[in-house]
Amino acid sequence: MTNELYTDAFKKLNTKTQTAYEHHYNRLMNLTNNRSVLDFKDDVNELINILKKTDIPPSSKKSILNVISIILNTRENPIKTITDYREELDTKHYENKQESNKELISELPTLTELNNFLDDLYSEKKYREYIINYLMIRFAVRNMDLDVIITDDKSKVNKVDNFLLITKTYISFIVNRYKTRDVYGSKKMKIEIKPFMYAVKKLYEECGDEVCKLLVNVDGNEVKDKNKFIQQRTYNKLGEGKIFKALVSDYISRGKISTARLLGKTRGTDMETILKDYYVEE
Repeated sequence: MTNELYTDAFKKLNTKTQTAYEHHYNRLMNLTNNRSVLDFKDDVNELINILKKTDIPPSSKKSILNVISIILNTRENPIKTITDYREELDTKHYENKQESNKELISELPTLTELNNFLDDLYSEKKYREYIINYLMIRFAVRNMDLDVIITDDKSKVNKVDNFLLITKTYISFIVNRYKTRDVYGSKKMKIEIKPFMYAVKKLYEECGDEVCKLLVNVDGNEVKDKNKFIQQRTYNKLGEGKIFKALVSDYISRGKISTARLLGKTRGTDMETILKDYYVEE
């Protein structure tokens, strides 16, 4: 990689964003046969045309445009070719999202259907599945958040792992390890729902003296493919991403914006991202 990416503006970005820019820069180099961005500074149209002919998603092209902008230092003095193409990509992204939404609408469950599914799991004494889905539906958590240790010993709770801590009157859901922890910090949710408390205690009793983990197979061994394990136990095997879309879309369509925002808080996702990437409008 040449030094052209490492501008003063690049150095001001956080580490995660810098890594993403490096990835998109490498992708751009593949498109230009390792011809540097600065080679195109006198004819940006040529570079944009290369990008236009590439069969990659509009969102990826926008990310590459950000890389081009930071190298050419066009953020404060934008080049019209770049701004025009960015607007074009925004339109394509919206159109693609609308088309995708048409297919999703019939697939996504309502909140009532999700709650009925939850009740059925409890009635059938499928307590592990019930806990997984309860946490996903109630707090909109990701798969990583569900990788928890169940314990009634507060001294065993650390600042690295995720826990379901059993107390006499409630369960404390403590999430230290999740996707956006660097932004939102550790999360702690108090759960006083009796069926949930009962389900957690039943699993804990079954563990005996062993370390009690939520994501284990019937043989008691820890699950290797945790994402697949969780998805197979969700409503219609939709997985956490579509469940979150179902939840926020249901709430927003009924005008319960504050509830959708609260779900974003427990998940670790801001409202702007919810509306952009998760809300499925009918």
